[in-house]
Parts: sequence; C-alpha cells; structure tokens
Amino acid sequence: MDSIKSDNVQTRAKIFSDKSSRLQKFLFETKNLIHSVRTFSSTRYPVHYPINNINSRYPLQASSKTYLSNCDNSNELQVASSSNSISTTLNGRTSSNANYDSDSDYYDEDLSSSSFLENLNILKVDARLFNNKSSDIVSSLENSSISRLLEECLLNSESHIDKLIYRVADSSSKILVTGDLNAGKTTFINSLLRRQVLPIDQQPCTMVFCEVLDASNNGDNEEIHGIVDTLKYNIKDPSTYCLIAQQDLEDTVFENKPMYQQLKIYVKDNSDSASNLLHNGAVDISFIDSPGLNRDSIKTTQLFARQEEIDVVVFVVNAENHFTLSGQEFLASAGKEKAHIFIVVNRFDAIRKKDRCKSMIMEQICQLSPETYNEASNLVHFISAKNIFSKDSDTLDFEIMEKSLRWWTLEQRFKSKLAPAQRYILNVLGDLQIIAAENTAIALTSIREINDALRTSTPRYELLLERRAIATKHSESLIDEASNKVQEYSEEHLHTTISNLESTAFNVSYSGIFSSWDYAEQILITMVDHIRHELFECIKFSKSIVSSTSSKLVQLDTEREQIEGGSLKENHSIKPLSPSVEDKEAFSDPINYINYIMDDLSTININFSDFIDINWEKLQVSGSLLVSASSIFVYTKASNLSNLINLVNFSSNLSPRVLANSLVAVAGLLSFGSVFYLLNNTDATIRRKLATRIKNKMVSKKHISTGVRYFVTASNRAIRPFVWQFQTNFQRMLEAEERKRADHLRSRQLSQEAQMFFDELRAKISDISRNVRSISSDDYFK
Repeated sequence: MDSIKSDNVQTRAKIFSDKSSRLQKFLFETKNLIHSVRTFSSTRYPVHYPINNINSRYPLQASSKTYLSNCDNSNELQVASSSNSISTTLNGRTSSNANYDSDSDYYDEDLSSSSFLENLNILKVDARLFNNKSSDIVSSLENSSISRLLEECLLNSESHIDKLIYRVADSSSKILVTGDLNAGKTTFINSLLRRQVLPIDQQPCTMVFCEVLDASNNGDNEEIHGIVDTLKYNIKDPSTYCLIAQQDLEDTVFENKPMYQQLKIYVKDNSDSASNLLHNGAVDISFIDSPGLNRDSIKTTQLFARQEEIDVVVFVVNAENHFTLSGQEFLASAGKEKAHIFIVVNRFDAIRKKDRCKSMIMEQICQLSPETYNEASNLVHFISAKNIFSKDSDTLDFEIMEKSLRWWTLEQRFKSKLAPAQRYILNVLGDLQIIAAENTAIALTSIREINDALRTSTPRYELLLERRAIATKHSESLIDEASNKVQEYSEEHLHTTISNLESTAFNVSYSGIFSSWDYAEQILITMVDHIRHELFECIKFSKSIVSSTSSKLVQLDTEREQIEGGSLKENHSIKPLSPSVEDKEAFSDPINYINYIMDDLSTININFSDFIDINWEKLQVSGSLLVSASSIFVYTKASNLSNLINLVNFSSNLSPRVLANSLVAVAGLLSFGSVFYLLNNTDATIRRKLATRIKNKMVSKKHISTGVRYFVTASNRAIRPFVWQFQTNFQRMLEAEERKRADHLRSRQLSQEAQMFFDELRAKISDISRNVRSISSDDYFK
C-alpha cells in the first residue's frame, strides 16, 4: 500500500503496456470467435441453447471429428468418432478468472438443465423462461426462436468487447462511484477532493452523471461542461458542450432541465500529494458520480450500461441499510466482469453496534463477491465521509481507505484495469465452451439418426443416379467437342486468311503509276474488309456449332423424358428443351472485339515505303553491267584502250571511242530498264507491302488468338444454358423421388458442418483461454 516509487514508474508502465497490448489482441480474437458463432447460427445452423434434459439426451463425451464412408455400395454411412476432451468442467465456474479446467475430459453426470443455466455467466438468456416450471414456455418456442435470443446475447457481447478494447487501450482510469439512494456518494467524492465540488442535499439529488477530472486536462482551467451528446464531445470544440457557471451547477444536477447526458467538471485537487488521485503524476484519473440505484428505471439502466466504460467501481453502502436488492443486482451484474469491487460502507459513525454491523455486511459481501471478501482488508472500508470536513472528527479510517483506493487504482493497475477484461473474456469463453459441447452432442445424435434413415434406397433412385452421371458426362463432352471445333476452325481459317491476304486484292484495278496512292488506299480497305468478313464467317460457323450442339442436347432430353415416364410426368417444374434460338447477347463480345480489330487496323497509314520494294536478286545483272561499263569508260581515259579491246575480242574495226560510248549507252539502258521494272511492278509491291504490314499487326497484337478465344467463350456461353437446363431436368427427376432423402442429406451435411465447427471452436477456445490466463499480474509487482 506504499505509494508508487518514481524509479519503478517507467518499468511498470512498459510491463503494463505489453500486457495491455496482448489483452487487446485476445479481446479481438474473442470477438471474432463470438462473431463466427453468431454468423454460423444465423446463416448455416441455428445454435442450440442448453436447456432441457441435457443428461438423458447427450453423451458424456463429445467427439472431435466424424468420418463418413460408403459401405457395400449402398450409401450406408458409418460414424467413426474419436473422443475429444471437453475443455470445461461445468460445475463451479463462478470464481475469479473463470475457474474452469480446460483439461477436464468429462461431464458431471449429475448435471441438470438448471445447472447448465447457472454455469452460463455472460451468454444467458432470460432465466425466467426456464425457471417457470408450471408452464411449457420453453418447449413451445422453436429452436430458431431460442437461437435468435442467443444471437442477441452474442451481439451484445461483441458490443461489450468493443468497449473493453477501447477501455484497455485507454491509458486513463475511470472510477465509478455508485450505490443505493442517499448512500453518500457525492459526499464521498467531495471528501476525496477535500472541497465541496458537487452539490449535496439531504434528499437524493443527483440526476445526471457527473465526471470529475483534473483541471490539467483542460489547460489548468476549472470549468464545467454540459454535454448533450457524449459521442460528439470534444474539449477543443466549444460547440460540442455548454459552459455551466458554478452557481448553476446545483440546479443542473438536481433538475437537469437541459437534459445533459453528462457533466464534465474540471477541478484542482486540494488533497495532499501523497493521497492525490486526480493529479497523481502517473495516470489520468476521473471520478464519476452516478444517480442512485433504483431512482428510476432509466437512470438505473444507464448506470448498468456505463459499467462497460469503468475501470474501478467504488460501491458506497449506507451502513444503516446494508445491501439492498438493487445493490445486490448491480454487484451481480458487475461481477460478470469485475471480480473485485472497492466497497465503502459510509456513515459508519452512526452505528452503535459496529461489530455486528461489520459482521452482517461482510457476510453479504462474501456471498455477493467472494474475491472482494478475500481481499477485504484492502477493498472493504468502514468510514464516515463527512468527517473529513470536520476538524474534531477522527479521519484515520478515511485516510486508510484513501490510500487503499490509490493503491488499488495505481499500484494494482493490472487487477483494477486489465483483470476485469481478462475475467470477462474467460467467462465468455467458458459459456461458449458449454454451448459448443451441447451442440457437438446434438450434431452427433442427428448424424446417427440420419444415417439410419439413409441405409435403405430404391433401385430406381440408383438407376437415376447412374443415368444422371452418364448424361452429365455426355452433355459436358458436347461442350468440349463444340469448343474444339470452333477453336480449330477459327484458328485455321484466320491463319489461312492472313497468309493469302495479298491475293484478295487482285480484283482491284491498277490504273498506272500516277494513281498509285488511290490504288494503295483501295487495297488497304479491301484487305481490312476481307479480314472483317472472315472474322464474321468464324462467328457464323460458331453459331452453326451452337445450333447443332443444342439440337443434340434436345435429343438427349427427349431420351430423358422416356426415362421419366409414369407419375413423374406430373412434375411441372421440368421444362423440356426447345430447339436453339439465336442468342444475340451471347456473341456480343466477339462482335465488339471484331470492331476493336477493325479500329486497330484503321490506324495503318500508307507510307512512301509501301511503293518501293528493291529486289536485289532481280537487279543483280543490270547492276553488274552498269559497273562493268563504268569501269571500261574510266579505263579508256587512263590507259591504252586497244589492249583491253584485244583482251575482250571486240572487233578491231571499231574505234576505241565508239566502243567506249557504246558500253556506256548499254549500261545506262540497263539501269533505266531496272528503274522502269521497279516502277512497272508498283501494284504488286503495294499489295505485298500492305499485306505484310496488316499481317504483322495482327500477329503482334495477338488478334487471331484473342479472337479465337472470344469465339470459343461465346459458343460455350450460348450452349451452357441448354446443358444446365438438361442437367437440371435430370436433377428435378431425382428430387421428385428423393425429397425426403435430400432433406436428410442436407440435415446431415449441416450436422457434420456443425460438429466440425464446434469441435474447432472448442479447440480455439482452449487456445485463447490458455493465452489469456498466461497474462498475470506477477511480474507487474516484482
């Protein structure tokens, strides 16, 4: 109970922060666990609430997994269960930190329905439904209705955990001072502050929650903020609160005509530094003065709701009245989360037989909060709060209480702030463990009963199963066959089209070299239109495949009708297939992609290079002659031409000059002929060059492979509805005869899912519980 040593503050703060972070993590995990149960209950399997005949209906042990196997080809199913320990001992789960043994491997054979309900601490629906033995209220409720009640409890628990997460993460501590009417709560707070901050009247007067905080939180200014909406309150935004003058505080607290949700009173603590709580230098502390219990139902309900935000509860008891029924109800509710309650028995100086009064109150505390009773020397104090303002009165008991409260709030911060959240988690997990065990047993019983019903089956049902498998396989193969045909045809057709693209422009007339540009434009248009036409030919082929495949499916459905026969003809849910009708929407994507290809090809522009295509093989002879002639001409200018003429056996009758001029003329003629040849083949060059450019663009943009993929996909999309309808008709034939069987199969599947879900849930609960219990206060106080 000594004050906190300054050299330990940082070390403890670090340890506390680490434990707080770990606890937040487990709070999130617990919330997710609760959410999974609630979701599973609302969407898959209504979770059963443990209520009636627990012992007689369910085994002492629940299995962890169920293995189902076919036997003798008759759909006979066997359940092979492997025993798994129940991780919660269901009796005696009301002690601190949820005292249940996670390694326990049995149920208590003497458990009754009521004992189950008593062991549910958090997830307990209105017990009055179960305790009214003179009526049959519970049995008249459907399981889904009871499940919805449980889902509501789970939702409330999720919401509570959200507030616990916020509270654990908050570095400050809130101390709620509550108790019955006229117990002296306000006087107690004023005594702690050593000044009359809150108004006092002989009649119960507090009509609004008043939170007293240190003025350092408000720039060291003493102010009173009236808050209409606590969720919107922002100390830095004056529009979210109203300033209340000190002289108006009494009327506001007594009447609260403005209907404030809360008052925040920023004050300077006048107590000495050794006992100062508000301004302790380590943790932000605030006192919350609450309306008395049972003043009216609204205020009492608000008080119960505020428990989620509170770290320390100081329960003020009037020594003359002891614990009233409303006080006992509050402590029972708070005890679900807080194992320890700081109890102040006020006005003890008015009691004559003090020993007798202490004995009676301590007996009540022992029943209401055993953990508090075990630490009574620190947590239970008998005082007279008003004596602190009297110089002649003995204040030793109050000062001891004050040091204990400081010790509990600051030095025992783990127990006062974190342990309640830890306790709540373990209590919730314990409840979930009971519910999981109950539902595992129910699921196993359901599986066994359904397996008995599924042991018999009719030959017709087996025949329909066989025929359906064959028909399904056949219909799927028709889709594959159609896809392969469309793909093979489209790929071959388009590749051939691109390869022979040049020949498609032969019918375009060429008017000569001076109309080459117009000719090139017409060639480009002709080739692009041809590609467009051939792409639509692929679509036409795909539609023909769709039509032929759908006709085959119609024929298969006709054969199915022959199998159907008999009374099954009356099954109006079966719609016979009709011949294929063109589905324009099915081929909308391929058409759009063809338009995209056309847009892409339209970006091809005619270039000057499209008119020239130098073929070096054709120019080889003319080029060689030109070089030879030029060489001869140069040589005649530099040497004796008669020797060269002799070497090449030219006629001696020609003069050297004539011969040289003749060779030059021949070379020029050959060069001119080559140029003329090039210009004379311009139309072929244009066709070849444009065809090559279009082909390269189609290949580089992968238009062919992508287009084929679109054709195949569209064909599948058009055929698939026929396949689905055909398979659906077979399925509905089966449903007409196996409706009860199908119901059994669905129920068994749900039961199997439930068994696996709750087995996994119990394993997760054990892991989280073990981790939560590993967070202890031992190293915090070393």
